[in-house]
Amino acid sequence: MLDMKEPSGWRPPVVQAVAVNGQGLPELVAEILKHQDYLLSSNTLREKKRWSYRAVLEEYLRLLTVEKVLEAASRDGGLDATLEDLIRGEAGPMEAASKLIEKYGVWR
Repeated sequence: MLDMKEPSGWRPPVVQAVAVNGQGLPELVAEILKHQDYLLSSNTLREKKRWSYRAVLEEYLRLLTVEKVLEAASRDGGLDATLEDLIRGEAGPMEAASKLIEKYGVWR
């Protein structure tokens, strides 16, 4: 299975260990520490953290943006008016969402 994925510079070793009697545990710990050293020295850990934080940041930005637009549009009746436009078929969902963002967007 390991040969099916793109090479990353690290190939996990096979370490035999028996948790019940502790056999092979020192070797396992040593290999885990080697992997940690690899992650740090190759910048892999930093890149994984970067992508992880980016995903979280993007999600929060989406949530906060949607929350702000909905709050502002609800306050002055814009949301209700937009829903009525949708019901009457005067706008599609994408067009309606775009108009709400244009009118109540966070960059205002």
